[in-house]
Amino acid sequence: MTDLEKTNDTEKQSEALKKGAEENQEKGNGKKPASVKKLTLVMVGIVLVFFFWYVIADRLTPSTNQARVRGYIVPIAPQVSGVISEINVAVNAVVKKDQELFKIDPEPFEIAVRKAEADLQKAGQDIGAETAGVAAAQASLANAQAAIKRVQLDANRLIAVEDQGVVPQADVDRARARVDQEKAKVINAEADLQRAKERLGSKGQDNPKIQKALSALEK
Repeated sequence: MTDLEKTNDTEKQSEALKKGAEENQEKGNGKKPASVKKLTLVMVGIVLVFFFWYVIADRLTPSTNQARVRGYIVPIAPQVSGVISEINVAVNAVVKKDQELFKIDPEPFEIAVRKAEADLQKAGQDIGAETAGVAAAQASLANAQAAIKRVQLDANRLIAVEDQGVVPQADVDRARARVDQEKAKVINAEADLQRAKERLGSKGQDNPKIQKALSALEK
């Protein structure tokens, strides 16, 4: 083989290698855009899936790390104070309307009721005694009024003949003194009757003592 032929073969091999390299480069350039496009579509699909999942999940179960929860505390207090003897509810339990939560020891209140009943009975007895006192005061006043009438008649008889000198002056003076005494007794009897009526107060259920005892019993 001559040198010319060797040179030609070398040139042909170089051209073949160059052509093969160009073809490989063109194939590589064709695959690269396809791979990038496919990867981009996959990423966009993943982003869309996460977006729709976030929207749906936020509506069903909202979540955030900046939220604040406000808890309302409902205080429960009885109308009366006492010792709790029974608890029928647990902490943080759901309760219903009119549900019994706890019981207060009823013994002190039962004792208070019995005392109020006794006070009411005593008030009735006191009113009975005061009513009797009013009756007694009225009787004393009637006796005093009757007595002064008798004394006044006797005194009038003596006074009528005082100027004639048929009776001693001392008897006339004593008669007038007795009239004054009986008048004082009448005044005292009227005052006693007034005090008895004030102690008694109103009659029946309107009496203040009865009303007070009834209020204590109701309470």
